[in-house]
Amino acid sequence: MCLDNKGSICSKSSQLTPSGQRQAYFARQLHLHPTSLKATIVGREEVERPEDDLLCVFYQFRPDFVVRFQDSAQHSRLYSQPIGSEITVYYLPENPKINGILVH
Repeated sequence: MCLDNKGSICSKSSQLTPSGQRQAYFARQLHLHPTSLKATIVGREEVERPEDDLLCVFYQFRPDFVVRFQDSAQHSRLYSQPIGSEITVYYLPENPKINGILVH
């Protein structure tokens, strides 16, 4: 999940689907009740698409799961970080699978 500095989910569309509404709810919860910690980048992947390449970064902040963060090629700042780099991740302590990266 990608959050802007106001706690809103990063989206190119103002019309949210039900899953988009759920993501927006979680983004708002992350904004209101964030807990931050350091995560380690453990992998990267580039998926070529006709309209725009998709860049995926895999990060881990708990030993029991890895998170896949994806973004378009135009927002590649995170993708350019080397594997092993630490990044700040925000999550909900009651459900760590709800997490995100704050982008500016």
